[in-house]
Amino acid sequence: MSGILTNGLPTATLPLTGIEQIAADTQLTGGTYPESEFITTAQLANFPGFAAVATPDSGATQTLTAAMIAAANARFVSHVSTGGSTPTLTLPTVAALLAAFPGLQVGSSYVLRVINSNSGTATVATNTGWTTSGTLTLATNTTRDFVVAVTSLTAATITSIGTGTYS
Repeated sequence: MSGILTNGLPTATLPLTGIEQIAADTQLTGGTYPESEFITTAQLANFPGFAAVATPDSGATQTLTAAMIAAANARFVSHVSTGGSTPTLTLPTVAALLAAFPGLQVGSSYVLRVINSNSGTATVATNTGWTTSGTLTLATNTTRDFVVAVTSLTAATITSIGTGTYS
């Protein structure tokens, strides 16, 4: 397998069931020409580093662990906050994130999607080593996408890049 190129993840109710279809160039035969076809989201597991669902939280105000906002070698990570009212979700320290995922090096980045299915607004709060840009709140039943970028061995940025609905 040479890799995978997609135009994005499918629009679907989360959690994904594994049967959603996405267009992909899989080059499964190892040839030099693209092979456009549809694969299921469950088949994404065959392409390490593409997408992962991180450990969810309980919806309570808490400090998130590194496993709640990152996954080894993933380019797109989804985190769900559910079962609470108006939680503040404090990021782990950058040092804790880098210790848990040593593959994250200076210059590494990935997309983090936070999904708020709580009964009220959730707020993402920073911790030691973080710089923020953009909106850090999520209304009920919305998603917010962030780019997480490692800028040094002790610092990272989290930048809001978009929002969506969740039902």
